[in-house]
Amino acid sequence: MRKRLVILALICVLTASLPACGSQETSSTITIDEKVDESVALSMFVPVGVDLGGTDSFRDLTLAYNKQDSKIRITVDSVSTADGFDDFLEKRLDTKDAVDIFVVNAENVKDIAQKGQFYDLSGLKSFHELTKSAKEQAMVGDIAYSIPLKMAVYVMDVNVSLLKQYDLEVPENYEDFLHCCQVLKKQNITPISLNRW
Repeated sequence: MRKRLVILALICVLTASLPACGSQETSSTITIDEKVDESVALSMFVPVGVDLGGTDSFRDLTLAYNKQDSKIRITVDSVSTADGFDDFLEKRLDTKDAVDIFVVNAENVKDIAQKGQFYDLSGLKSFHELTKSAKEQAMVGDIAYSIPLKMAVYVMDVNVSLLKQYDLEVPENYEDFLHCCQVLKKQNITPISLNRW
């Protein structure tokens, strides 16, 4: 089964060139160079009708990439989320060579990984430039299955008075936040975090 690539920022494909064939026994011998079509077509499957913070970027990046003088061409196909993007993706992944590059919802990552349908991106230079947190989020098991297009930063309001009451500092990173939560839980206080939804 062909490993497939989840793209969020970077496409990396290597092509090999074939040497020309022919011989030259005498000066009157005709040399024939057989040209082999080495072009590669990759298909990308993305959802539409949902703000993923990058769906338009996929199309823009693909158009820009296809304008380059490359033997690799990428076609983009899409299905709306309302029409069952996840179901279509699952069927395409179960069909050999039906999709090479795709967007996947977080809840489907483990199932796809168990089928061995991710290409490991940990060897890319851009992967090593990610923050520790971004690298952890890009991993499933020992495979880096994605590269983020952008980073989103959110703000958290904390009850500073409560933290001071238990000699805690305002958390500056995830580990500090977990420590504060653990200390508060030992005091029978339930830490609550809500998002804007």
